[in-house]
Amino acid sequence: MPPPHERHDTTDHDVGSPTNPMAFLGQDFQKLLHKSLSRNKLYIDELFPPNNSSIGTLDKEADLDYNNIVWKRPSFWRFGKWIDVVVDDLLPTIDGDLIFVGSKTSNEFWPTLLEKAYAKVCGSYGDLDGGFISEALMDFTGGVHMEFMLNKAPAHLWNIMDRAAKSQTLMGCGTYQGESREAVSSSGIVGGHAYTVTGVCKVMSKGNPVHLVRVLNPWGDTEWNKDWSDKMSMEDFTRNFESLDICCLCPDFLDRSSGCHWKSQRNFGKWIAGTTAGGSLDNIGTFWKNPQFRVRIEELSEDCTHEEGAENVLVSLMQNHEKRNRSSQENYKIGLYIFKMRGESGKFSAKFFSDKTPVVVKAFEDLREVMEFFWLEPGEYLIVPCTENPGETASFVLSIFSKHETHFE
Repeated sequence: MPPPHERHDTTDHDVGSPTNPMAFLGQDFQKLLHKSLSRNKLYIDELFPPNNSSIGTLDKEADLDYNNIVWKRPSFWRFGKWIDVVVDDLLPTIDGDLIFVGSKTSNEFWPTLLEKAYAKVCGSYGDLDGGFISEALMDFTGGVHMEFMLNKAPAHLWNIMDRAAKSQTLMGCGTYQGESREAVSSSGIVGGHAYTVTGVCKVMSKGNPVHLVRVLNPWGDTEWNKDWSDKMSMEDFTRNFESLDICCLCPDFLDRSSGCHWKSQRNFGKWIAGTTAGGSLDNIGTFWKNPQFRVRIEELSEDCTHEEGAENVLVSLMQNHEKRNRSSQENYKIGLYIFKMRGESGKFSAKFFSDKTPVVVKAFEDLREVMEFFWLEPGEYLIVPCTENPGETASFVLSIFSKHETHFE
């Protein structure tokens, strides 16, 4: 990770970006990088070496077992790779009080330090304002993201949430935007706000089963104040919240069979103006120039349950403009098409797409990552990720998850 630097206006040479970081405190990042690589050694900062001398001023008589001290660096998953981040322990305060994240325990600082590390990854504290639940969940875990729009949620969604909770999968949800930003309703729900789903349970009421969802407002107050107190029925949940985000390292919990394991494949690519940025299928003359990925889906394993029409494939497309500051990154509208194919080889020309109807279309959205859950019969398919408009340059990560054996190229 490049050394921290002052926030400044981007120059023509993009000084301060990850590809061209500026010098910091007399240290030139490129020279340090070359020196470390040539010597095949990690760079060690003399001001903060990875040993006990960096702990600070301690009472020499203190009963402290240095052998049990474990040094940890926070890591974040960014566009297909893990990034280690180093921060100091200087924290922003006003009159001695922390400005941002803080703990109710006065001597607990790991949440504040973790926030500072994430602010460094995103560019600054200001770049942490707003955003999407899915981005944070993926950055912290490197997991696969699933989104469910609750106004058209599947009937078995609570069962999915129950299995997700039992597998210790992270879940978050967002409310509908109110007339004003973060306005609080009479039921205690904050509009346009992110919540954490901390649990689900089933209880009996008057002889009937009731499915409950427990949500947490990260503010620590203004909680749901209607039926079931700190929990709410699934009906109230889908009525008051707009979307549910689930992020896990592996989506095995989606299948009812414990012996079923989803497989994953990941590929990296670029849209380059003039060569591989062909735009959407509406631009039939240039669409074929987009990157093309073949995938072959085998028959379902006997260990997995077979539910006709149930989703068996998840495809995720993430764009990356490699900007230093998150707030300066304007996302293109991205989406993807999936076509059925049979044994054809080579890159497909415009003629192939002129009379082909895609079996899956992911609508274009100006988000960092879009995903689609769907059912595909075993067979061969062609996936074409693209921006909506031709000539838009960006890197991307295309991931596919399936409970079938899958071959991706």
